[in-house]
Amino acid sequence: MDIARHLDEVLSTGQILHQLWRDIEGTGDIPPEWVDFLALEQQAAEIREYHPVLIPGLLQADGYIRWVFKRAYDSSGVSEKAVAARLARLGSLKSEVRVRVVIDEVVLGRVSESADVMREQYDHIRQLAEAEKAIVMILPGYAPWRPIATGGFRIMTLEGGRQIVHVSHMGGHAVKENPSEAAALVSFFGDLQAESLSPTESLALLKKMRDEL
Repeated sequence: MDIARHLDEVLSTGQILHQLWRDIEGTGDIPPEWVDFLALEQQAAEIREYHPVLIPGLLQADGYIRWVFKRAYDSSGVSEKAVAARLARLGSLKSEVRVRVVIDEVVLGRVSESADVMREQYDHIRQLAEAEKAIVMILPGYAPWRPIATGGFRIMTLEGGRQIVHVSHMGGHAVKENPSEAAALVSFFGDLQAESLSPTESLALLKKMRDEL
């Protein structure tokens, strides 16, 4: 806290860094690799996200989050604080933020934990999309021109147009600020969108998948 206050004074930031420290203070149960992008998310004017094997975190429902935590972090138990923190992420963003998410149909069709968990997840995504909290596009199983992604990523556009990318991979996570790297992933996300169903078609497919589960 003292460092944040000092930097606010030196950089004349108007207490922004102190506020960010307060936002993430007490998140000891959250995996350390999340902390950087949690702060960035809350500053973002636009977020674009894709993950090849999981439903992106901003759209995950309670049961799905618990399944992810059990499989990826600690099979002996799930931290209620960490679950609550992930559920709160979307609501903690700026009110005017634009969230665009591409979800692979294969990911949606993979039962994680149980059919009930997946039904809850389908309903959760539909509710967020219908409430205009996120623009959801499904990449269909038949998409021969789809680009190949080896890991998940989110592109965060901050005020002033600066773009920062958070990349997930088998060995962990990385934050990239190089403009050329960010531009390459923006183009990649555009290719994913080009092969995806429209938001309206995506919600129709989501409903169909839920009814058939």
